[in-house]
Amino acid sequence: MEASTTLPSTVLLVDDEVVVIELLSKVLQRENLPYVAVTRGKEAIALLERQPFGALVTDKNLPDVNGLEVLRAARRLQPFCACIMITGYSTQESVLEVLRMGANDYIEKPFPDLKLLVQRIRSAMDHRRAEFERNTLVDALQAMKASLKASNAEAFREKTQREVLETVLELRVEEATRDLRRRLEEAESARRCDREIARGVQHNLDALLEYVRGAGLGDDAPASMVRGVLREIERRVEEAVALLRDPED
Repeated sequence: MEASTTLPSTVLLVDDEVVVIELLSKVLQRENLPYVAVTRGKEAIALLERQPFGALVTDKNLPDVNGLEVLRAARRLQPFCACIMITGYSTQESVLEVLRMGANDYIEKPFPDLKLLVQRIRSAMDHRRAEFERNTLVDALQAMKASLKASNAEAFREKTQREVLETVLELRVEEATRDLRRRLEEAESARRCDREIARGVQHNLDALLEYVRGAGLGDDAPASMVRGVLREIERRVEEAVALLRDPED
């Protein structure tokens, strides 16, 4: 399955009890959440290999493959798919095992409050979506950093000032930074990214823009100045990446 640039909201339901599938299907339909329902673990794994999902809600005890195998496949194939395990019987050990494997939640049957169940599914999807968007921003910043590194190396090799300056201009740092800032603002407005993290990264990117504008690189700028600007841009991009990767530091 190809990597997706967005996360879907479709829920994959897996339970061999038809009555449970019917109940959950009605609830999700009422809450306007799209879903796909299957009664076998192997069917679920096959779907995970072909189609992206926003959440997996699977029974722990299935007749063909264990629900843990379905969970393991989901974490491997779709790391940003929210995973919720449901079971009619649980122990503290089984709960800890499922959470260690990467599940977002563990819910016992019968479900005492169906509205609360949907809330927990949405909450799990929001959590994974925030991780996905943060990861997407990190990837974009890393690509920008790689471009800076390549251009910095090229700047060291060039012999003329004009060629070095052209290298800097080709980076289009301002355009790339504005795009990243826009995505951060969208994530923040949708409450999909921690507000403090978003503000911190925006501050770093705004500072980067001001630095680029104020660098004062003209046609007669020495190569050493150009290289210094490149290094400083790279350092500030590193700071933005660090904020997204380690928000608690």
